[in-house]
Amino acid sequence: MDASSSLPSDAASRELERLTHATLDSLLANLAVLDEQGVILMVNRAWRDFGRSNSDGLANLCEGANYLATCEATKGPGSEQSRAFGAGMRGLLAGELDVFSLEYPCHAPDEQRWFIGTITRFLGKDGAPRLVVSHSNITHLKRTEAALRESEARSLAITESVQDAILMMDPEGRVLYWNSAATQIFGYTPEEAQGQKLHQLIVPERFQDSHGRGFLNFQKTGEGPVVAKRMEQRACRKDGRELTVEVSVSALQFQDGWNTVGIIRDTTQIKAAQEQQRQAQAQLEQAQRMESLGCLAGGVAHDMNNVLGAILGWSTSTVEEHPVGSPTHRAFSTISMAAVRGGKMVKSLLRLARQGPLEDIVLDLNGILREALGLLERTTLTSICLELDLAEDLHPIFGDSDALNHAFLNLFVNASDAMPERGILRLRSRNLEAGWVEIQIADTGCGMPKEVLERALDPFYTTKGVGKGTGLGLSLVYRTVQDHGGELELQSEPGQGTTVIMRLPVQRRTTLSEGSQDLCPVRPLWGDLKVLLVDDDELMLRSMEVMLKHLGHGVVCATSGEEALGILETGFQPDVALLDMSLPGLGTTRTLVLLRVLQPPLKIVLVTGRVDQASQALMAAHAEVSLLPKPFSMAELQEHLGGFGRRA
Repeated sequence: MDASSSLPSDAASRELERLTHATLDSLLANLAVLDEQGVILMVNRAWRDFGRSNSDGLANLCEGANYLATCEATKGPGSEQSRAFGAGMRGLLAGELDVFSLEYPCHAPDEQRWFIGTITRFLGKDGAPRLVVSHSNITHLKRTEAALRESEARSLAITESVQDAILMMDPEGRVLYWNSAATQIFGYTPEEAQGQKLHQLIVPERFQDSHGRGFLNFQKTGEGPVVAKRMEQRACRKDGRELTVEVSVSALQFQDGWNTVGIIRDTTQIKAAQEQQRQAQAQLEQAQRMESLGCLAGGVAHDMNNVLGAILGWSTSTVEEHPVGSPTHRAFSTISMAAVRGGKMVKSLLRLARQGPLEDIVLDLNGILREALGLLERTTLTSICLELDLAEDLHPIFGDSDALNHAFLNLFVNASDAMPERGILRLRSRNLEAGWVEIQIADTGCGMPKEVLERALDPFYTTKGVGKGTGLGLSLVYRTVQDHGGELELQSEPGQGTTVIMRLPVQRRTTLSEGSQDLCPVRPLWGDLKVLLVDDDELMLRSMEVMLKHLGHGVVCATSGEEALGILETGFQPDVALLDMSLPGLGTTRTLVLLRVLQPPLKIVLVTGRVDQASQALMAAHAEVSLLPKPFSMAELQEHLGGFGRRA
């Protein structure tokens, strides 16, 4: 065969060249082929079209133009990229580079554009190096990347601005993302957290095993107890402090397995706010109960004190008629003391409802403790061993002996009830720093569980059976301590007994009271006052009439203001008028005013079973008006009237 027959024919060469140009022209990238000098040998249609559409001389960069020289000679905007492009061409021609790529802006007047230029090297038939230059428009890609970056920036800004911790973990539970709130809540920086397994960072040690087992199940199934739910859990900070958090987890499945996104909210402050709200609600309910108790106490006090006043009046007047030591004297003395005790209980009930004033005298707490013990030592406390540790130099306090005596009695009775089968009652008094004294009353009884201890001071709350307790004892004690500016602390555990600690401010005065008031005998001093006695309660009216007559006074009785005014209009001129504070009809205030109109110098005593703001205001508004609280003994009545002197 002839060798010339294996060479391509001219027609074949032309067809190959046509196919080459057609192939290059079909490509979207701007292509040019350069010789070893940088001269353009061939360009495709996209190159020519781009040159024609840009009126900046690029149309002349076609076959025969030296592209390398043009790049190196470019000045002005874009010259830096052009020179870099030229340096890349020289590196390729010298064999120092295999490929060169450069991304650069190429903005048109009406839009922003970006291109990527790529240069590759090959050898021609003659062995000389050739270059293929490609310019591709990547404007759409750049805009997509910019939009993606903006979206990522917005997402990051959102996750970084929220107050909840946002975390992302890989299939092995390692932290991939950790926002600023997570740092604030848990104390770890993103650098410290990333790559660490989450349960090792924030799960308390006692829960880590169960968390690990749950995570193994999640890796297989993408399901778990906190997935797609909100749950309250305990977590741990970097400093070891535990906190309560609300956790919500979402599962995301990728090729590498189940990833998780967790949102964690620190509910510590929310819990604290809820607790404050609960306490505020409890205080409101307590105030409402106290208001109800006040209404109940105020309504009962007057009638109860009328009954006690009648008993005390009859008993104390009867005592004076019999010799000391006689059976009748002893019997009525006991009745008198019972009436006095009942009056103290009513006063305590009013004080609990904040409707009764405190006395304001200097007191010896040790003396009041011993007095209260003396009342119960032969009855309630007979089976109990007493241990006293009372400071001999205990500072005096300023307050109400009856209220404190009743408070101690309540505590002793409670202690006795807690030790039905014998026990030890320990009493301790001591001076504290900064002007306080402390009283401790401790028993070895059954103690109280936490839920009972938390409610022990609530009015009407009791764990005793029906008929064995009212639920007011500790409430009265607590109110008494509060009224004295003090503090009350209860310490108790089941089987460990109960300790009640009172802390009271001291009084710097040195003059002490004699403790609670005893039933003093009537002085042998007889009066001759003319008394107008006005009370609508028959028991109280007759009791006071007997006491007044026993004291030697003349008495005219009336059951209403209208009747009292009628008596004065008949010409009777009393030295003093005793008015009940709850008169029917005209009422006490109008009766007082009209009596003064008829007899201006008349002295008036307001007899009340409830020393409240109304009675004190009435006394303050008128001269020569005094208060005599019910119940009172004949000695107290004599003492009160003794200040009015004798008639001439």
